[in-house]
Amino acid sequence: MEFKIWIRLFIVLIASFSMMSCLVEPTTVTDEDGFIYQEYYGSEDYIVYLDNVAGEDSIVVPSIYNGHWIVAVGMYGWDKSVRLATAIELPDTISHILADAFSGFANLETLIIPDHVTTIGDSAFRGCTSLTSIWIPEGIVSLPNYLFKDCTSLAEVSFPSTLNAISASAFQGTYELDTVEFRNSENFRFVDGLITDFHKNVLVVYMPFNQDVSYTVPDYITHIGEFAFAENTVLEEVIIPDTVMTLGSNAFTRCTSLLSVDIGGGIEKLENNLFYDTENLETVTLHEGLLTISMHAFYMTNGLQYINIPASVTSIESMAFHYCVDLVAINVDSKNLNYTSVDGVLYTKNMEELITYPCQKTGTSFTIPNGVIIIKESAFEANYELRYLVISPTVETIEQSAFQYMDLSTVFIPDSVTTIGRNAFYGHTGLTIRCEVSSKPDGWNTAWYMTGQTLVWGYTQSK
Repeated sequence: MEFKIWIRLFIVLIASFSMMSCLVEPTTVTDEDGFIYQEYYGSEDYIVYLDNVAGEDSIVVPSIYNGHWIVAVGMYGWDKSVRLATAIELPDTISHILADAFSGFANLETLIIPDHVTTIGDSAFRGCTSLTSIWIPEGIVSLPNYLFKDCTSLAEVSFPSTLNAISASAFQGTYELDTVEFRNSENFRFVDGLITDFHKNVLVVYMPFNQDVSYTVPDYITHIGEFAFAENTVLEEVIIPDTVMTLGSNAFTRCTSLLSVDIGGGIEKLENNLFYDTENLETVTLHEGLLTISMHAFYMTNGLQYINIPASVTSIESMAFHYCVDLVAINVDSKNLNYTSVDGVLYTKNMEELITYPCQKTGTSFTIPNGVIIIKESAFEANYELRYLVISPTVETIEQSAFQYMDLSTVFIPDSVTTIGRNAFYGHTGLTIRCEVSSKPDGWNTAWYMTGQTLVWGYTQSK
């Protein structure tokens, strides 16, 4: 029996060693011309890296190394300071252009992609600011994230009939790109400054070259894709008609000039990060028909001071208005059956959950209303107006980060509170926390407060 156990242990050790060996990154070899080679994911073919030759004016990539094909091209490291080449010639053996392969080649003017290329990685041409045109061969099925981002001189692109997926972020910063061809495509069209999936009526990309200050989405569009308007620097107003049924996440991310968005009643859900980092957005109009506001839907929507929630909304997720640093009040339609607002503070209809206390709500003191049982995650986070906070004796749960990053001076916590989440009071060392209980309950996370804060145990709040 003991012998069999030792045999089993030996087999396990051998298997573990074999697995670790497979995880070891393949070694690289550099030839006399400076090209770096590495086996292509366990095959006999090779990847070639251009790091050592990127400073040359013209690069001719070899097709064979050590008797085997070069099938992939990329950069081994991340240093972009020496990427000076104006022309790169790729051999017909290349079938894979790796992520960031030509990213940062600001002088690159000429690049012909071989017909056998079947995959192109994220950011492959990012920051190629001298590239004016490019032809993508048949066989490519998807455009990855940030493919042409910040290719500021790119004016003409031709895509294959095989293309069936496009990441809108591929075109961010392509301000001169006004000629887009889809060769015999059954999926995509380029018309009126839009890339659309015409079978599904999806607005995939609102192209950066558009100079409209105000834009109304066409009635034939029923879906707006992820990142569709992201990083647009010109638009100030967008009107979305009732014909649009879905609005993708990050659709308006970092639209730096955007002031107003009117979201039609056909949209039932506001996705996460919908308005992420829209630093000047002042007005978002929501209509009856909206059902769900997702977590982080308005994350870092600076400029927004007031928001009106329609009666139709049935779900507002935690942190939906996280870090809306200019938000003064959330106002809920009195006919809403699920939520209510009191003096701009958002609660569930039964007042048992306090969801959001706006960042710019004024007043130095606040008492949590009687009846509130749960203070939701990040509910008060980043409100720098409050100094004194009294938590009512009905509160049982304070979720994580509920009072994080504030300028509170004193807080009273009654003995009704049995659960406090991690970092609930993190971020302000001058805070004095007066606890009615004489010692930390088991349900209070070990990191519920931070070092430097003053804890007073067994405190009795005066009536």
